[in-house]
Amino acid sequence: MVQWLYSFIMQYKRVFVPGGIYFFTVITYMRCPIFSDENAVNLFKDSLIQIKRKHPFTLDAIVILPDHIHSIWTLPENDANYPTRWRLIKANFSRQWTKNINNPYVRTGLINAFEAANANSTIIVSAGANLSNPNASIDAVYPNNM
Repeated sequence: MVQWLYSFIMQYKRVFVPGGIYFFTVITYMRCPIFSDENAVNLFKDSLIQIKRKHPFTLDAIVILPDHIHSIWTLPENDANYPTRWRLIKANFSRQWTKNINNPYVRTGLINAFEAANANSTIIVSAGANLSNPNASIDAVYPNNM
């Protein structure tokens, strides 16, 4: 029975090209629109920059929508380890987000917050942004007037 169920789980085929350019779509758990909250977007940006300092890459473009993120990265030469970067970004964001007392998902529970979530999109597009400066401030990378 378990073998039969396991056969329906998505089996990803991943390509690892050192120095490659990658397109990612990352979806929130149960498609909860957590990024409709500006605090969540700011925490995600902080996590992205923090992990980028330790594991550099070029962020060519990013779009943050309420329940998912699209991004394009260029990795350094001789480096194809994007799974570690995403694991660290997601773990860092999740830890910070669950500690946030203004987080409606912690305060009211997942289902109630999902139903009450703001339907407006928070979109950040940064075409050609280069986060190669590990000391770049968030405001310099993501100006408020975008």
